[in-house]
Amino acid sequence: MLKDKRHLLYYLFTASVVAVFLAIEDFFDVDSPGIAFILGELLFDIPKLFLVCIVMSFLSSWVVKGLNRRFPWQEALLKRFILEVSIILGLVAFLTIATSFVINYFDWQGVKPESDGDYDFELLTSIMSFITLFMLFTFHEIMRISDENIELSAKAKNLEQENYIARFEVLKHQINPHFLFNSLNVLSSLIYKDTKLADRFIARFSDVFRYILELNQEQLVPLKKELKVLDSYVFLQKIRYTDSLVVNQRIEAQALDYLLPPMTLQVTIENSIKHNIISREYPLHIDIFVEADTLVINNSYQPRETTEASTQIGQNNLSQRYKLLNMRVPEFYIENGQYVARLPLLKEKHAGTDS
Repeated sequence: MLKDKRHLLYYLFTASVVAVFLAIEDFFDVDSPGIAFILGELLFDIPKLFLVCIVMSFLSSWVVKGLNRRFPWQEALLKRFILEVSIILGLVAFLTIATSFVINYFDWQGVKPESDGDYDFELLTSIMSFITLFMLFTFHEIMRISDENIELSAKAKNLEQENYIARFEVLKHQINPHFLFNSLNVLSSLIYKDTKLADRFIARFSDVFRYILELNQEQLVPLKKELKVLDSYVFLQKIRYTDSLVVNQRIEAQALDYLLPPMTLQVTIENSIKHNIISREYPLHIDIFVEADTLVINNSYQPRETTEASTQIGQNNLSQRYKLLNMRVPEFYIENGQYVARLPLLKEKHAGTDS
């Protein structure tokens, strides 16, 4: 407790409150010694009362902890309240009797009581003891509640993080059947036209799908890994579209270690291919480059008149995964005849703190 500044400051505050009450009592006393003397006594009393508060705090903390184990507030509210008040009153009575005994028989101040029948000192001691104990017990109860709230908050945060991870995994696993479904469509169109080309397609397809399985537990991957698998993916698509699909990468070396959610590039490029006309007359040009901490993907905007049935993955999937990682949400818009995707990157692996 003594290592916690909050405790020491509160003990000093409690000592100051009690010392002020004593000073007020002296000020209104018939035989008041004067303001200067009272202020001197006030400054002298605070350190003594501070030490008393430290000792009494250990006692009150021990009592509160014991009551929490035997009679927690949640289970025995009335009984706990009665017990705690009774203990405080009992300690007040004990301190009053003990202090009176010390004053009368050891004469620390060198002044004997004028009359054994004068109970003003005992009354004052009782009031000051009650104020001190009440403040200390209240403080330890508040600290207990505060610690419990912090613990509950930490548990809730951990549960929330686990929930986010679980939701992220669900979103990420959606990519696997999505990619598989589209790739099998391409393969089905090739297998009867060119079996050798279909064999090459299957070999590259297995490389890409292996990457998906290897990253099954990853939330973030380096950009260089994404670019590597993108090369294989583009190769698969160029088997189908040949020179009608043009993908240009302009990535500086220092950006290769930036992080982003796995399969982000594939999903973005796949959407561009899916929703745009690709032919010799209308080749699809895709540019990939980095601006500051953002990966930019531009493609010529030439939408199909009829598009494939949407599986509701694509952009929504990416946006939700970025949100779950507390990263900036990707931007998708049309500008100057170009469809633009701006995908935030992290320079360090600290997802959950970047907002």
